Amino acid sequence: MLIGHQKQRQYLRTLAQSGKLPHALLFAGERGLGKKTAALELVMALNCQNVGTGQKPCFVCRACSDIQKNQYPDLAVIEPEKKEIQISQIRDLIWRLSLRPYNSALKIAIINDAHLMNSEAQNCLLKTLEEPSGQALLILISEQPFTLLSTILSRMERINFYPVARKEIETALVSCGASADLAQELGEISMGRPGEAFDFLREPEKLKIYHQRLSEVSRLIGDDFTERFQYAKDLSEDAEAVKDVLSIWLGYFRNNLLLGAASGNSDNTAKTARVINAIEKMIYLIAHTNVNVRLALETLMLEL
Repeated sequence: MLIGHQKQRQYLRTLAQSGKLPHALLFAGERGLGKKTAALELVMALNCQNVGTGQKPCFVCRACSDIQKNQYPDLAVIEPEKKEIQISQIRDLIWRLSLRPYNSALKIAIINDAHLMNSEAQNCLLKTLEEPSGQALLILISEQPFTLLSTILSRMERINFYPVARKEIETALVSCGASADLAQELGEISMGRPGEAFDFLREPEKLKIYHQRLSEVSRLIGDDFTERFQYAKDLSEDAEAVKDVLSIWLGYFRNNLLLGAASGNSDNTAKTARVINAIEKMIYLIAHTNVNVRLALETLMLEL
């Protein structure tokens, strides 16, 4: 279920109906906004078998159903393997795109988390973008498009996705069974990301961990450096936990930044902005380099 993004959805539907799709699209925006869902909705609109007067996609015909299950023969979805997208995956994808469509006018590929393509994979993909096939559509999805080669970006039409209105997220949560109070809480902490809100709804344990991490960062702000560095040491031993913690902290400090700006406290706002920049830098380093996680966390502790 795609929540919000009405302008983007209408534009994509218009493209699908016009038959004048570009050979490559880039869906850019934060994690959890629904970019992959939007991409699948476009694929459904292009292949929907609804022959009545209803709007496409219908979401219930055989083609729409197969696409949602990732069982459609003319659709390939590439996901990172071992934290990156490797050249072997792109080579296989190029071969699949070279084949004639089985059931559609187009062969379509979605590369999720495209920013995790290594340099070899990006250069391999570039050759396909330089010599596009008329029977193929490529959709890249990325929360960090700035890490892609400029030559790749220049050959794609970019569609930006933005945080969704809190009210829209809350309404969707209530329609899926959440209480009004829970929907309000999840709408606030998801920071405009429907995917994040529904993850919390489906996994109550994740919400419990979220509150635990918030209490930790609140405590750390008042702790001395010895306690902060011990926390950094303990956290660095769990690589997956580090990413989750940084994501929660980013939301926490962004919210504090908004509160500080509203109160007119410029000193506090400037300090919070520096912490946010430090967290964003660390998230990038963890995703794209072999950074020493413990050392990076200790550096971050100095900013709190």
